[in-house]
Amino acid sequence: MDVEEEFVPWDKSPLPFLAQARKEGRFPLLTVEAKVSADGVQSVLTDTIKGKNDLLIKKLALEIKSQAPQQIMVRFFHEMDLSVYPWGDQNPKIFIAAWRHVVNVFKALGVDNIWWVWSPAGNPNAPEYYPGKSYVSFVGLTILDSAVWDILYGNSKPLTFKQIFNQRYQLVKRFDKPIIIAEFGVAPPKGLTPRQGYQYQVNWMWKARADFTEFPLLAGVVYFNAINAPYPGDKKFGRPDWRIFPDMIWDPGMMPVLKVKLPD
Repeated sequence: MDVEEEFVPWDKSPLPFLAQARKEGRFPLLTVEAKVSADGVQSVLTDTIKGKNDLLIKKLALEIKSQAPQQIMVRFFHEMDLSVYPWGDQNPKIFIAAWRHVVNVFKALGVDNIWWVWSPAGNPNAPEYYPGKSYVSFVGLTILDSAVWDILYGNSKPLTFKQIFNQRYQLVKRFDKPIIIAEFGVAPPKGLTPRQGYQYQVNWMWKARADFTEFPLLAGVVYFNAINAPYPGDKKFGRPDWRIFPDMIWDPGMMPVLKVKLPD
């Protein structure tokens, strides 16, 4: 496993994570989570545009700069096409202005050991939030498949990786950027034993692996080995557990090591 991802609030230092990832010989992918501003949910992006969050952004920028020559992937304002985050499901023009402001603050401080990961969930309106070629190094996507979700949303059977990914891939391939699946996971159907659930995950990922080569821009996959974060649909759909069954022996041959062509 070549890449390690961590979710860090933007008012917390990422340095401990970066040091640990480097110690383990893994490439760091940092998902930065902006906090809600004091005057309400809707102000996160507008406050950023107005420079009200510049102290936090500059501190983060200088900490990342201090890690040079280590290159660091930074995933900012992720899944902006969903309504689950303070920066999500808002006017695309406001989002783009906020994204560009963050990147420009980093550039002004001379941070050049960073690759920006623009990472929508993959909804049909995701391209509206694209901030421009010069502001993006990688495109990130979320591919989390819950068999329970699939059935409840009207499918006759659980979806395959190819069925989910192809639709989202077609949306973003126009940008001609290497694509990282920044959150990749599969949760088995209800009613299975732990061993059966693990086997379901293995089979699903083996099929996914076979389809990776059909997507030439796919540069890497990061498995989301955790329980899903709380969300409004928990009571109706349940809370998926993406973790690989911890008592089973991980087969390193299950997932491929992809050759990643990094941007200039």
